[in-house]
Amino acid sequence: MSILVGGILGMANFRGMTVGLDSLLGSFKPTMKLMFLSVFRLIIIMTTMIVLVALKVVDVLGLAAGFTAVLVVIVAEGYRAARAVSHSPDKSE
Repeated sequence: MSILVGGILGMANFRGMTVGLDSLLGSFKPTMKLMFLSVFRLIIIMTTMIVLVALKVVDVLGLAAGFTAVLVVIVAEGYRAARAVSHSPDKSE
């Protein structure tokens, strides 16, 4: 269960980063709202982790393993997508 909870928190974190980056790229400048939401997301995730560990609902190592597994999968998928784009024929020539 700890790994599952860690994975869910990892996915929520990446989803929050995606929303933040989308809004940043739309405005081309960091705003106070974006910075506030990023810090708020970090506080919520850390508070959730601390509460779950303190109540002994999850194991620290399992939580870290789930969070790390999501990170590894997302980085691997990003790398694979970047390689596919870099090896695709350029149609502008």
